[in-house]
Amino acid sequence: MTRAAAADSEVTNDSASQHVTSISTDASKNQHTSSNVILTNDDKSVSASINQDASASVVNKAVSATSQENSSVQNTSQATSTSKQESSSAKNTSQATSTSNQEANSAKSINQATRTSNQESSSTKNTSQTTSTSNQEANSAKSINQATRTSNQESSSAKNTSQTTSTSSRKINSTKSQAQSLTTTTTGKAVRATSTSVKKYSTKTKVSYSTLLQQLRTSKALISDEAALTHVDKDNFLKYFSLNGSATYDAKTGIVTITPNQNNQVGNFSLTSKIDMNKSFTLTGQVNLGSNPNGADGIGFAFHSGNTTDVGNAGGNLGIGGLQDAIGFKLDTWFNSYQAPSSDKNGSEISSTNSNGFGWNGDSANAPYGTFVKTSNQEISTANGSKVQRWWAQDTGESQALSKADIDGNFHDFVVNYDGATRTLTVSYTQASGKVLTWKTTVASSYQAMAMVVSASTGAAKNLQQFKLTSFDFQEAATVNVKYVDTTGHQLAQGTANYPDGAYVNGRYTTKQLIIPNYRFIKMDDGSVTGTKSLDANGTLIQSGDNGTVIYVYVPEYMAIVKTVNETINYVDENGHALTTSYTANPIHILTVTNPVDGTTTTYYSTITTSIELDATTGRPVDSGWVLGNSQDFDAVTNPQIKGYTVTSTDAPNSDLQHVSAQTVTGDSGDLEFTVVYTKNVPIVATESKTVNETIHYVYTDGTTAHDDYVAQPITFTRTIFTDAVTGEKTYGGWSAAQQFAAVDSPAIKGYTPDQSKISTQTVTGDSSDLEFTIVYTKNAPTVTTESKTVNETIHYVYTDGTIAHDDYVAQPITFTRTVSTDAVTGEKTYGGWSAAQQFAAVDSPAIKGYTPDQSKISTQTVTGDSSDLEFTIVYTKNAPTVTTESKTVNETIHYVYTDGTIAHDDYVAQPITFTRTVSTDAVTGEKTYGGWSAAQQFAAVDSPAIKGYTPDQSKISTQTVTGDSSDLEFTVVYKADSTSTKPVKPEQPTIPTTPTEPVKPGQPTTPTEPVKPGQPTTPTEPVKPGQPTTSTQPVKPGQLTTPAKPDQPMTSDKSVQTITIKFVGQRLPQTNETDQQHMTLSGLLLLAMSGLLGLLGMAKRQHKE
Repeated sequence: MTRAAAADSEVTNDSASQHVTSISTDASKNQHTSSNVILTNDDKSVSASINQDASASVVNKAVSATSQENSSVQNTSQATSTSKQESSSAKNTSQATSTSNQEANSAKSINQATRTSNQESSSTKNTSQTTSTSNQEANSAKSINQATRTSNQESSSAKNTSQTTSTSSRKINSTKSQAQSLTTTTTGKAVRATSTSVKKYSTKTKVSYSTLLQQLRTSKALISDEAALTHVDKDNFLKYFSLNGSATYDAKTGIVTITPNQNNQVGNFSLTSKIDMNKSFTLTGQVNLGSNPNGADGIGFAFHSGNTTDVGNAGGNLGIGGLQDAIGFKLDTWFNSYQAPSSDKNGSEISSTNSNGFGWNGDSANAPYGTFVKTSNQEISTANGSKVQRWWAQDTGESQALSKADIDGNFHDFVVNYDGATRTLTVSYTQASGKVLTWKTTVASSYQAMAMVVSASTGAAKNLQQFKLTSFDFQEAATVNVKYVDTTGHQLAQGTANYPDGAYVNGRYTTKQLIIPNYRFIKMDDGSVTGTKSLDANGTLIQSGDNGTVIYVYVPEYMAIVKTVNETINYVDENGHALTTSYTANPIHILTVTNPVDGTTTTYYSTITTSIELDATTGRPVDSGWVLGNSQDFDAVTNPQIKGYTVTSTDAPNSDLQHVSAQTVTGDSGDLEFTVVYTKNVPIVATESKTVNETIHYVYTDGTTAHDDYVAQPITFTRTIFTDAVTGEKTYGGWSAAQQFAAVDSPAIKGYTPDQSKISTQTVTGDSSDLEFTIVYTKNAPTVTTESKTVNETIHYVYTDGTIAHDDYVAQPITFTRTVSTDAVTGEKTYGGWSAAQQFAAVDSPAIKGYTPDQSKISTQTVTGDSSDLEFTIVYTKNAPTVTTESKTVNETIHYVYTDGTIAHDDYVAQPITFTRTVSTDAVTGEKTYGGWSAAQQFAAVDSPAIKGYTPDQSKISTQTVTGDSSDLEFTVVYKADSTSTKPVKPEQPTIPTTPTEPVKPGQPTTPTEPVKPGQPTTPTEPVKPGQPTTSTQPVKPGQLTTPAKPDQPMTSDKSVQTITIKFVGQRLPQTNETDQQHMTLSGLLLLAMSGLLGLLGMAKRQHKE
């Protein structure tokens, strides 16, 4: 809690209307008035001076009197408010003291108020003084009306002046004889305290807490103080943090997924501005270390003095190693033993993901555990024994073990709290069991502003690693970043900015140009290197947070060495005496440029005098006379002719007696010197040789090459030459004997004919010139042939289901011809026209019973030589069945006969009755399906006609009902003579006709042309055996058997015989309408045979009796 008090001599106001008088401020005079109030609470009076420009760290809190002791107040009107503190006595003064976790020295004299935070205040004498300090000691200040505010510094004394001092990002102004304005901050909140020039009176008023609190709520200073803090939550997270690598953010939940549950992931999120380490801050959230207790690597939290864009090295460093002056904390889930760096580069030049190249220190405990980590700039031995610089991370402080159960895939509370007054950094983590682990460390006062980054990584082992933000409240420092890069933007070194006035707005910042081995500074980046224009190396901070980046650009400090190489050739006799002036070549200048960074060299050559000025950025020579290369040659030199002398030797490499060959020099070469030795000549007898060649060219008529040239084996001739040693005159001998080139046949070239079939044998001598012949090839005429082509016609006959309905029709093929002209060379063919078009005759589709084709025929087809084979398919569809009407006539016939079978009366033939029905006949199989017959009908009853002297056995034939299934009806009425006195003849055991067991239903029998009369049978030559009946075409329809005459009723007429009428019903088999011929024929024949026998027997008896 911040409290400002101003005390003066007490003046009692007896007015009935008492109130709190607000302090007015006159900006021009910097004067304030104040009033003393007495707060009444539980019968205790506390006196405090209220300043309208004052502010408290927590709104709605005015006075705290908890856990404190009140010292005695002597001879004064005194008010004291403390929080967990003790206040020393104040004598002979109106005094107000507010302290937080501190001790305040006694303050003697008049009108003194002292506020300190984590400090000691020295005594102030004979003055009206207000002092606010943070982590400092304030020297005594003498004289009147003095207030001093310092941040991490000492304030020197100021005499005889009214002075205001502020050294937090601003200059200290000194003003005399004026009241002071004082600003201080506790726990990250800005508080202004104003000490006014004091008049010689004050007003004492009793007020309640509610009145005071209401006044504090409306204080403008309080409102602006709250606004000074930066508050970060899930909704504005991305405004203040940047994501890198595998990190992703969910704004709905406030969860940063630093690494997904995948191998070899590196992610982090970093604060885009720095934290004012003189102010308190709190980071509240939760961490999820994943669900695999054997996963890796964990999460690291780092506060460092480097750039806000810096990220630490991953893997075993957990994003902390590699950061400058880092104070970190890690929740480590994977044990790592010491790993020496594998790279010889400085740490600032190694990628943050190259953990093996950077190396790491061994863990201080078995995973999982939590501990603080600090980095320091150390010289570390690499794996190959070289020394490199590293910001090396090492565990520090107490390591506390986590449980494997904490790696449960859930979020656990995690709080980072920093007290700007005590500079204590506290980290707490809530385990799955509910236990809260706490770690603490102290941050040195040298840390004024720090960047923050949270990192995680995975390797061969993995885990989902997340941070869930609840809130982050901090004071933004005003800072700049500083980078040191080469012309490609590659970082060369790390550095920090300094803030002489503190990291505050309007304060100064300074950076410095580093001395980087093997490099030299060339400029501040104008945007052409990194894409960002550099700030000035030194300047003023104009805003809270990041003010930009100072970028120093360096280039390698190239080293150049120039040397000159000369070539000299001496011409001497065999005794070493010079015969002529030595040859001196133009010297070759060699420039070797070394890049000190990587040790590479580049060589340039020049044969003219040039400067050796190098481009500062690229290291290349500025003068265009230099040529880049690995070597340069001296030109070949022809040995001079010296009359009467001949070169006999030379020590120049790769040279002959005529020349000193071209000599190659490099940056390692020295001067070259060679000697050519001459010997005095004597007459020389030499052999001269001459070669004669024969070449034959083969070309087409247009002159182009038709075939590779024929080059014969050369023929060589020799002769002797005598050369005078002094004059050089030559005398020639004769050439060797003549020789011949063999005859050469001209090569065959397809499609061409040469103008000469061969070059005949050629005889040459040493005087002959080279022979050269040309054979010309003329293209042959093309070959003409006749080509034929056959066109076929095929017709397929199929049913609708694709099966074959009929054999294919294959027409007689038609053949066409044409001429083909073939190029003799290319083989390209030129075709003539085909012979005349022809036709395939029309083809009728074959008839297939019960089916109809989709085409009745294939019409005449005209084809040419260009036609393809013709192919048609005729599809046969099954016909619908044939429906017809069938009629049938049923007849009724009544015969009238005497007992002997003779006709007694004309037959009665009724009007025939006709029936009809439909018959459906399958078009393919012919199978018939029958409908029902038309309705049944009747034949009317027929009375038997009267014949005198005779009585019919039936007086009438009754009404007969018939249907379409009925056969013709046939009845026989037998007339018997009326009885006389004649004694009847007793028949001898007449044969009883066989009565059918069950009459067969009438069919459609064919009426015999003339029925056989049983009474007058024809005696057969041989009786028909019943077992072998003669099969009749139509069986006889069984009728009505006439009962033979009884013995007591003898016949009176010789014509009287037993008449047996046997009729057979022609039964038809179902469906086929066929008659069961065999069965019915056999039965009919048996009955007929029996009837005939009976008739014969009767006739025989009558004859015998007669």
